[in-house]
Amino acid sequence: MVISLLAQEPMRYSTIRAQIGPVTAKVLTAALRDLQRDGFVDRTEQPGPPRSVHYGLTGLGRTLLPAIALAVEWAHDHLGAMLDAQEAYDRKHARQGPTGLR
Repeated sequence: MVISLLAQEPMRYSTIRAQIGPVTAKVLTAALRDLQRDGFVDRTEQPGPPRSVHYGLTGLGRTLLPAIALAVEWAHDHLGAMLDAQEAYDRKHARQGPTGLR
């Protein structure tokens, strides 16, 4: 999700968090650090008051965009089947509690 967002332009942390939706700061920070470590995302500090930090895709990160686009297309094409499978699973397991026990 972060990589798709950054495909358009570098973004500040707060913008990424706002666009992703409900995510804790801890989880987003960990995800951004992992993406940096893997070489997909750069973190750039802009000096001066107020200091700002932007995250953007690296060249390596941009190579993921076609694969992500294919995954999104696949999910779109198979959404109905996925929803049917979820509904069948939920019906089958409706008698069981959250731990699988009744």
